[in-house]
Amino acid sequence: MAPGGSDHFGWDELGKRVATAHANYVIEKVDRLNCPTWQKLELLQAVIDTTKGTYKPKEHQKPGWQPSR
Repeated sequence: MAPGGSDHFGWDELGKRVATAHANYVIEKVDRLNCPTWQKLELLQAVIDTTKGTYKPKEHQKPGWQPSR
């Protein structure tokens, strides 16, 4: 441990590993959804945009689209 009791590199590395594991989990779950690929891609893009703070809901969906229950 670094002098003064803090190990910033260790915490940064742990944070990166946790973020990678979380991203892989989300990708795996989305991949297993029973919906068309275009919907999966839109969902993943919405997740990315949400984390960046740039998400804007679409006003229109593809014809025939219905939310799954």
